[in-house]
Amino acid sequence: MLEFRHCDTERLYTHWQSLGEGGLPSHRCWDPAQIPKLTPNMLILELNSDDDFVYRFAGTQICDFVGVELTGRRMKEFFPSPDVYAATDSMQRAMLRVPCGQLSSYKVRGAAGRECDAELLFLPLAGKNGTADRLLVYMALADTTGFGEAAPEVSANLEATWIDLGWGVPEADTAFAEPQNSNIQA
Repeated sequence: MLEFRHCDTERLYTHWQSLGEGGLPSHRCWDPAQIPKLTPNMLILELNSDDDFVYRFAGTQICDFVGVELTGRRMKEFFPSPDVYAATDSMQRAMLRVPCGQLSSYKVRGAAGRECDAELLFLPLAGKNGTADRLLVYMALADTTGFGEAAPEVSANLEATWIDLGWGVPEADTAFAEPQNSNIQA
């Protein structure tokens, strides 16, 4: 049984489950207007034809937190460290291959220097051909734990759990690579 730290993360997961009718929900079924309170903390990443992840949707709370509009931009633009990008990219591709989800916690810092713990939920969505090519991401920010440099950063992975959605989970060697400190570039 999944243990969500934040009730909104659980609400999003329950909503996602209701869309798939036992299968993988299509991106066409996804309507942020059905859950307007959660939309500001959501991202939709798509693995595009260039084999790169693109932010197809980025909620206002996330954009405000990182200090830049993400919608339409490539994920690679925001990871200055090739190692951190490679670990993140590998994890996300594993979730599309299987398909499965992930519930994780990170220490993060926003563009204004606010430091807090974040709960992230990653869930796959099916594209036009019915296979997973998108990830729905929800980020719930916990209370502020401090303030630091005014630059967004993911500094530590606290915990990560694969979510078996009926198709299994990735092999242990692709399960999760702990990120190093990573400033997110605006």
